Amino acid sequence: MASVSAQTSEKAQNFMKIMTTMMEIIEEVAPLIPEGKYIDLMKNIKKAYDIQNEEEEEEYIEGQAEEPQPQPQTNRYTLTQAINEIVALDPVFQQIQRQSKAKVMKDRQVLTKAQKLKAGWSVCPKCDSVVLDLREHQKYTYKCSDIYDAKHLTKSTGELDNTSYVETIIKINKVQLERKHKN
Repeated sequence: MASVSAQTSEKAQNFMKIMTTMMEIIEEVAPLIPEGKYIDLMKNIKKAYDIQNEEEEEEYIEGQAEEPQPQPQTNRYTLTQAINEIVALDPVFQQIQRQSKAKVMKDRQVLTKAQKLKAGWSVCPKCDSVVLDLREHQKYTYKCSDIYDAKHLTKSTGELDNTSYVETIIKINKVQLERKHKN
């Protein structure tokens, strides 16, 4: 099961409580609400789910070309069920629901470089970064090789600013790659 920060978990749980409470209140007063307004309420609840993830889906609310026709009172529960099913299938709602149930991550302590070294971490001889697994770092971290190349370039040129050299090297590498892909 995925884990989330305590803040994200609390926010998701609060959102779910608010939405559940709103749905319960609306169901209590549903007989007093005109059908068109009831549908508008349900659509706006859907919109609230979308906004929660900063992805407004205006076409869902405004895409209806004609005003919904009033239906008999007996269809209200069916309409509520349909809207609940639509909302339950919504990926934003599902994500918030998972976040509200996810295990809360423990706060991680940020170690200083000195604490890391004391705990057995190593200094990378190529890029001077303090790393836990030197072999993994050098194998998978492009930044390490970039810094290593920059250090050697600085040593070779005797200049601290090697921007023009780096840009030229990048252009040369690009041309080499393009020629390699043509063949």
